[in-house]
Amino acid sequence: MNPIKTRLREFIRTKGITPNEYGTILCPFHEDNSPSCMVYDDHFHCFACRAHGDIYDMAAELLGVPCDKEHFREIAQDIESTLGIVNDWKPLKRKPGEPRSSFKLSQSAMYRDLLLKDFAAALDGGDLERAYYKATLLLALFLLPEGEPAAPKRRSVEEKLASYRASGAA
Repeated sequence: MNPIKTRLREFIRTKGITPNEYGTILCPFHEDNSPSCMVYDDHFHCFACRAHGDIYDMAAELLGVPCDKEHFREIAQDIESTLGIVNDWKPLKRKPGEPRSSFKLSQSAMYRDLLLKDFAAALDGGDLERAYYKATLLLALFLLPEGEPAAPKRRSVEEKLASYRASGAA
């Protein structure tokens, strides 16, 4: 299990949300007058609205963003800063006069290599929590699609009429 996911209670306490003596909080997913959201070490469950999830779902809700691929970096950075996890990766700077290139991190071999080196360093240093976190990022990175899905080609009315006539249906 991802060790970061087992730090949900610590995460919400650091955010200023303290569970009551039963381990419940006011649910951030709906208007709640009495605590109905049970918080465990690795997940939460609201008995009123049936919201259920892990530390990433809770962080996304507290940030006010959806828990999806586009917002994952923002969610992960919020969790890292809240829990005091140091992420020392910085993007490479471009040289003066060099044009900005558009690339995706999933296609950047340099980013993958840096992540892999950071994973190995954490593993060698005995920091298993950081190693597991980097391994999770690597797995997510390799599961990303290689490019944007191709948009279906839209045919003009003239092209549709020409193909209709060519088929002999006219």
